[in-house]
Amino acid sequence: MRVHLIAVAHGAVSAAERYWEAYGGSGGSSGSLMLNTGLEGRDHEHAPFQIGWPLGRNKFIHVLDDLTLSLLLEELDTVADFTDYLAKKEALLGKAGCEFIIPGEEDLLTAYISNVSLEGAHSFPDFEADSTIVMQEGSWEKFRKTGPYTSRATAASLSYLWDDLIEYQASHVIHGSTDHFFVGRESQRADGNERVLRVMASENRRARSPLGATLREGRAISSDHKRFFRTVVQPGRKRLYCFVFLPFFPDQQEHSEYRQYRQYLLHLYSEGALLHFNEAREIIGIAIAPYDSELVSVDFMYFDVYDSQISPQDRQQLVDQLRAENLWNTNVRVRAGEWGESANQPR
Repeated sequence: MRVHLIAVAHGAVSAAERYWEAYGGSGGSSGSLMLNTGLEGRDHEHAPFQIGWPLGRNKFIHVLDDLTLSLLLEELDTVADFTDYLAKKEALLGKAGCEFIIPGEEDLLTAYISNVSLEGAHSFPDFEADSTIVMQEGSWEKFRKTGPYTSRATAASLSYLWDDLIEYQASHVIHGSTDHFFVGRESQRADGNERVLRVMASENRRARSPLGATLREGRAISSDHKRFFRTVVQPGRKRLYCFVFLPFFPDQQEHSEYRQYRQYLLHLYSEGALLHFNEAREIIGIAIAPYDSELVSVDFMYFDVYDSQISPQDRQQLVDQLRAENLWNTNVRVRAGEWGESANQPR
């Protein structure tokens, strides 16, 4: 467990605006608290609306205000994104030999969001050791008008379909209306729903985009009376998401029969993934109804993979089942980091 200390100074923004205006400011201050790492302990008594190390340099505390709290929660709106920012901020401002003077948290956030790696991860720029870094005031408002900020928002749009699925399942858990929930080959477990929801909610905004895109694509294709299967691979976490989208024909089958067969395919497809990704240690299977289905239903399966070794007899049985259902090309190994995907197939 990692603990981050956060204090929120409600009402500080309007008070800071008045202070800086009376101090001789031009009235353009955002009113957010200034970050000044040269301050420590009781130094703050003589530096109003500036935050350094209130508890001393051995304890970092994030002091936010009305403006910056809402801004951080809006721009870093997953637990993973928010806590990643806090950890990297602590490492940056605690860098030995460096002092930082930052007009407001929003300017620090600009430096973080605008610095993107080739993999799409955010981080702070590298600063030289034993230096004083002064950031420009008003950089956030300028950044919000740029193409990269707009592109970031556009790229994240599909990721909110993943949020919707989390909320959907959480609502059923709260109201006690979940059913057909499996954890591997075991019978239903009391903590099964929580385990899957914790995994799904642990994804950051960037990782949720391909997951949300898969949900939209799969539901659309299955509405066109085609089966669709996809595995999204996360090599760093040794995690697989296995998706099954199956068309529903209400005039030809009962919904209970449809759900039972879909659960069988989900279990089989998730197990088959281990033939391609035997380094996986966690598999989350998700099957969801097509867009055109009048009955919305979702099945989840969670697999803890303690040992990916399969006996020759069990392997052959699994391969035979996969072939019978036309799932996974067992002669092709997909490289780690790629999407494993079966072709769109008619029912």
